[in-house]
Amino acid sequence: HWASFSLARRPKAIAMHASSSYVVVLTYGESMLKKSAVLAVNVSSPTAPESVARFEDCGSRDYGDGQRWYNGTLCGASAMEVVGNTAFVVVGDTDRLTAVKLLSDVSRAGADTMSSLGSIQSEVLRNARAIVVENSIAYIKSDGVCTECVAVVDVSDPTAMVVQAQTTLDAIASTVPAWRWMDNLARGAHR
Repeated sequence: HWASFSLARRPKAIAMHASSSYVVVLTYGESMLKKSAVLAVNVSSPTAPESVARFEDCGSRDYGDGQRWYNGTLCGASAMEVVGNTAFVVVGDTDRLTAVKLLSDVSRAGADTMSSLGSIQSEVLRNARAIVVENSIAYIKSDGVCTECVAVVDVSDPTAMVVQAQTTLDAIASTVPAWRWMDNLARGAHR
């Protein structure tokens, strides 16, 4: 096993990278600071897993009187879907979708870095809590659309993602079956 209170505080999602050499972990971070992060944890040696890369993009400042200002593309992340070498992260606290470039393989950890490819903010992503990516389209459960609807974002170019018209869960059932949303229920979505 691997654990780190400082690096992996409040984990929200985990996915095996296609290389099978590492897992991608999404962490929310400390509640007040919301410094969410995407981690690469080397699992090529199952008896000695270790964190080899980390990407975070959130800064905050306290204005006093309980007011706090947040700046960045990963402040308060809520869910993640990994497709190839990209992690698509929904950031419910700031109504955002962020694409993070991942390592191509754990062996590249020293030479390669994880970074933001692009980010989009929209009212249809308000309190986003679940994401499924299929055929370069991200379907996102959020409070910004009707109860039986999902927000739709074209992610074919992660550097220039485009919000499209919302759709219903029934309309996408053949592309995204209901069981694909089950991990969100297992995590105990509160919204």
